[in-house]
Amino acid sequence: MLSLRFAELVERRLGVETCKMYRETNARGWARCMEEFELRTKRDFDISHNDLNYSYYIILPGASDNHDHGIQSNFITLKTSDILEIFRPIVQQIIDLVTEQYNALEKKGKQPSSVILCGGFGDNVYLYESLKTHFEDTEDFAVLQPSNAWTAIARGAIIHCIEGEGLVRTRIARRHYGVVMRAVYNEEKHGESVNKVHDPNDGRWYVDNRIDWYVAKGQALPYADPILRDFYFTSENEFFEESILMVVCDSDEPPTDFKPTASTRMFCTITPDIRSIPREHWWEDMNEDNNRYMKLNYQVGMKFTGGTILWDVRVDGEIYGTAAADYE
Repeated sequence: MLSLRFAELVERRLGVETCKMYRETNARGWARCMEEFELRTKRDFDISHNDLNYSYYIILPGASDNHDHGIQSNFITLKTSDILEIFRPIVQQIIDLVTEQYNALEKKGKQPSSVILCGGFGDNVYLYESLKTHFEDTEDFAVLQPSNAWTAIARGAIIHCIEGEGLVRTRIARRHYGVVMRAVYNEEKHGESVNKVHDPNDGRWYVDNRIDWYVAKGQALPYADPILRDFYFTSENEFFEESILMVVCDSDEPPTDFKPTASTRMFCTITPDIRSIPREHWWEDMNEDNNRYMKLNYQVGMKFTGGTILWDVRVDGEIYGTAAADYE
């Protein structure tokens, strides 16, 4: 929800139509912006300095400068007051939820002793201080924030079965999780797709920005063994950079094409270290025009561990890039 509220704030700054065009024409730039908010701002935001004009700079690559709305040199500037607008309703929801759970346990004759903050937002000082303030007059109840709270679940420190000592092994996906990819163009299936692109290396036509959904909403998340899907790169040589985009969708029916919206959005990205992949994993091929090109087969894996979803890029079982994002 924090990410959604942040996206709505950026949309207000840019304007609805301008933001829509930016997302459609610069999906990777938008992904970097959301990733910056998710991994840095969301965890680091703090109002202990008591300065509502304190500035946070979040990358917004390729966006046109608009000084009136705090957009300049590929960054959007947000004041503490702006971020409070995003955080306050969510923090209040968390406080209400903890209070509800506390009261429910008391009604059953049990005395809650503490609440432990974990996951990416569990590191946030503002959340921690808000909960401490709310429960400061509650006797024998502590708000705990372990170091590296965002990995606490993954370390097995938090989640236990209600009965017994075993760790929880199954989580149900609250949204769809997938990877943005390109599919070989099929006229009967795709028609005159606006995302139809030509690969000059292998000479084939593809449909870009398709989504390969790994896990459907309501499905059990993979816990031990990752889900692996096969893909490939083509290039004139082995030396290039490529980012792989993971997305989520809150709707019951997910789309087949990636267009950033309030319900379908970037989750995280991986930029594998392609230059470190040994030469023997590449193989040469020739297109219909007798031009040679390089091809690399790889897999993208996804698995759930504790409170984190892990993605990786692997070639012949060796991992060359990873990304981790909190399960929300």
